[in-house]
Amino acid sequence: MKTKVLLFIMMLTFSVSMFAQRGARIGYVDMEYILENVEEYREASSQLAAKVEKWKTKLDKEARAIEVLKTDLSNEKAILTKDLIEEKEEEITIKQEELRRLESLYFGSNGDMFLVRKQLVKPIQDQVYNAIQSISKRKKYDFVFDKSSEL
Repeated sequence: MKTKVLLFIMMLTFSVSMFAQRGARIGYVDMEYILENVEEYREASSQLAAKVEKWKTKLDKEARAIEVLKTDLSNEKAILTKDLIEEKEEEITIKQEELRRLESLYFGSNGDMFLVRKQLVKPIQDQVYNAIQSISKRKKYDFVFDKSSEL
């Protein structure tokens, strides 16, 4: 009886050690390269880039308007009363806060750019991810690493 238990423990130990010595199967994926070759991803990226460019143009226009107000104030400071100077400085401050709010609205962590990217690009990334996952299961990879750092 003791020999059977000892033999069973030795066989179990041997089989576990064989499995542990198998080595890890590792796969590498370049998501950036894959996504660049997917037409839907390129279209979604160009749509996102167009929206970002539109937002940047609007923000630049607002920033130039603030700079014009500052320049006008500095040029007219000598002829304005103290109350008018304070009023114009307050107007400039309000416009600067509005600009920061718009920047946050467009490019903040929960901004429009994040939401549009999530809406346009995320489904395509998920499709590619699912395909990679099914291939890694079929080929029995233990780990799959992404070479690109963006995703």
